[in-house]
Amino acid sequence: SQLKNALVLGIDMEWYESGPKRITEVGISVLPVSQAPLSKPVHALRNMEVHHLRLKETAHMVNGEKCPGHPEEFEFGSTCFVDAMEVKQALINTFIQYDAHGNLRPIVLFGHAINNDLDMLREYFDIDLAAWGVIVLVLDTQLMAQELGMHSGRLMSLKSILAQYSVEEKYLHNAGNDIAQTMVAASLLAGEIATGNGRYQPENQTDVDNLKAMMRNRSVLSWGTPLFCTNCDSTEHLVGQCPNTYLCTRC
Repeated sequence: SQLKNALVLGIDMEWYESGPKRITEVGISVLPVSQAPLSKPVHALRNMEVHHLRLKETAHMVNGEKCPGHPEEFEFGSTCFVDAMEVKQALINTFIQYDAHGNLRPIVLFGHAINNDLDMLREYFDIDLAAWGVIVLVLDTQLMAQELGMHSGRLMSLKSILAQYSVEEKYLHNAGNDIAQTMVAASLLAGEIATGNGRYQPENQTDVDNLKAMMRNRSVLSWGTPLFCTNCDSTEHLVGQCPNTYLCTRC
């Protein structure tokens, strides 16, 4: 069927909480349906790739009050620093893919409160994913949790959904971690919907920790540069190794 050739993609973004919304990070997950074995939920993600992109223009903006950010704590691979045009190209390369017969591969898109991310893509990058004509299904972990009756009058946070399955992520509000853990949550939610598996299974945390280690070991930088200093704009070191001190005049 057509879905055997599909890609399961996920997207998450972080934006600065003060003043006009400015995107600081983008997280992208990629998993071909053909490489998602029918096994334990988290095990189905073993062939997933997760990309963590930090925008050079806004990398110095780190949230601290409402949702403390952890941009330097990506747990599922290597962070890359990119400019806005590279983000747009990364999204095009990810969402517009062809099979061996020259046909566009259909996309099953996952996210957590995904409409917020889609709105920001349109507003900030002038990208309307729906208009590209490749998305055949959109699934939101908040709504999946709601279908299972998890909420108590309001939609659940990603942290709360993961806790239902004995999974904890110390560094949420990192776009890479968030989209990876959104896919973890989606796999566990789907497993419960399909099989009636119970929640609060301690082995889920072990499975997630093993997934992190596996993905870090095979991490490949697909875009941008691995180093960028938010102090001096050098691509030779990170801000923690910067010998210079600057006052920010951009914001």
